[in-house]
Amino acid sequence: MARRSARLAGEKAPAPQELPSKRAKKQKVNGSDKKDIEESKTEESKTEESKTEEDEAKTNESKPEEVPTELQIGDALPEKLTLLDQDSNPIDLSALVAKEPIVVIFAYPKASTPGCTRQVCGFRDKYDDFKKVDATVFGLSADSTAAQKKFQTKQNAPYELLSDPKHELIGILGATKTPGKVPKGVIRSHWIFKNGKLAVKEVKIGPEASYTQALEEVQKE
Repeated sequence: MARRSARLAGEKAPAPQELPSKRAKKQKVNGSDKKDIEESKTEESKTEESKTEEDEAKTNESKPEEVPTELQIGDALPEKLTLLDQDSNPIDLSALVAKEPIVVIFAYPKASTPGCTRQVCGFRDKYDDFKKVDATVFGLSADSTAAQKKFQTKQNAPYELLSDPKHELIGILGATKTPGKVPKGVIRSHWIFKNGKLAVKEVKIGPEASYTQALEEVQKE
């Protein structure tokens, strides 16, 4: 009996085994923690992406639209400036202005509206007088080619009506009502080019004053 007790005393006692229920619970907790961490990382990633998109949007909003340099008296049109007329024919205005002795361009806010109709009809009624001094006349607005065609046909205008929805010409002539913003308005105006250079610039003018003053200017020697 003494020998058996001595042998048992020399052996190491076995480590207590963890109950299955505790192991399962520990594994479940570890798995849940891992899932929470992964979900947390995913949410953080989405938040960072959202912040990046918001920052880019704010950056784009803060960038003002580039406003073209406005022509001054004595300036020529930039090269290869082409617009479509009411029939969708491309008109190379820079080449035409450089070639013709006198070019009159008048701008109106919107086709087929009362004031614009009076302006277009005034240039129509005085058209022969403009031709007598070799002046080429163009109407100009941001309207579509279809709207310009309808306007020209209805008012029997004998000259081309140019479509400039992007304000490529309207902008550099200084007739954009809200530069750098969309939508843009058009200021009623007229300009006269002589020998390829801007000679007369009348921005913000009444319908009747536009065609009467333009005719007086081209008739000057």
